[in-house]
Amino acid sequence: MSLTKHRKQLIRVLAAGGIAAGAALLWFTLHGPERGRNPLAVSMETESAAYFASERDLTTLTQDVQSGSAAGIGLSSEYALVSRRDGTRYYVHMDSQRALVPELVKGGQSSTAPEIFALDHVQPPGPPLATFRSRVRRRASTSR
Repeated sequence: MSLTKHRKQLIRVLAAGGIAAGAALLWFTLHGPERGRNPLAVSMETESAAYFASERDLTTLTQDVQSGSAAGIGLSSEYALVSRRDGTRYYVHMDSQRALVPELVKGGQSSTAPEIFALDHVQPPGPPLATFRSRVRRRASTSR
């Protein structure tokens, strides 16, 4: 008897719960980590502005690889993003030296060798509207 007495309230609660569950599913689908991708590679693409705050050269990259202080290296068509074990980040503009980078990175084949990733969507930070537009285009292309 009490079920029929509180039917409208029960329907409202169930509808609100369904809407909340749908919103949570949508949010986690859009903002969740990509399956099969290393979290460091994903953070290099999404937080690339932190890497572009400091520029270094190939000599520094080579020293970091050989000393074992580089934790991860992301390679794009123009840039190498480097995450060090001490938490610092920087980038190297490869320009005409692009062919040298794979050889330099391969030099550290020890147990402290950095993880190496291929990055697709890495550009230096630009004007806010251009940055927003590129993020929207990237998300639209990955959701298809």
